[in-house]
Amino acid sequence: MQGPSVSKSSVAVKPDEAMDYLAQNKTYYHKEFGRGYGHHYPESHVIKLYNRILAARLGISGARGERMLDFGCSTGANATYFASKGFDVYGVDISPIPVDKCRQSLPDIKDHFQVISPSPQEDDSFFDCLFDVIFSNQVLYLLSEGDFHVRLGTLLRHLKPDGVFIATMMGTKHYFYSRSTPVGDGLRQVVLSEDPRDQFFLRFTESEDHLREQFALFEPLHVGYYDINLCQDSGFHYVFVGRPTHSEITSTQRDTAG
Repeated sequence: MQGPSVSKSSVAVKPDEAMDYLAQNKTYYHKEFGRGYGHHYPESHVIKLYNRILAARLGISGARGERMLDFGCSTGANATYFASKGFDVYGVDISPIPVDKCRQSLPDIKDHFQVISPSPQEDDSFFDCLFDVIFSNQVLYLLSEGDFHVRLGTLLRHLKPDGVFIATMMGTKHYFYSRSTPVGDGLRQVVLSEDPRDQFFLRFTESEDHLREQFALFEPLHVGYYDINLCQDSGFHYVFVGRPTHSEITSTQRDTAG
């Protein structure tokens, strides 16, 4: 959708003011969730990832009750979809509003959803188990370069040695990029209006090579993209599917209860 015309120079944050970017991002998305943000059904790229990559190519259909972590589960549209396929689904999000909706949508596994801090810590633990699949849809680009690598390390630690990691990342072709200015540590401030609640911070992916570099902890199984164009505004995202590289598979992972 075409947003309001805003003079970015009049409202752009200075680099030293971006340190609390996580709180600003949480404020924006908490506001959006409060206004009803969130999908009721999985987006088409999620269905295609399941049908063409997970089920058909990798043989991970959910039929064996494979355990999946939906990192950034939002209101549960994807979690509900994967649960319907047989996956043992868990989910985390930084806002209690979508987590509550997940619990309402999937009451039989309501204890599989929890609220987490937006600030990644190296010792973060999610449900004290390992996962066959970790799926993070349109989430990880909300983190600075430094925080992204901390979070990626914790997700790798929660993935089984032969598990599959899936993430989508916003590309520079997305219309948000043209409404953003750099602030440091890979972040750009996106300004949709002069209301501070409509300003947030993202990290954009420049190319497929850049995507592979960001997920170097994983052996790529599939690299691609999806886009939707409404009112001449692009919603371009890259897709990464991978497995832990041999060097990243540790004895600690193997000894953890799966």
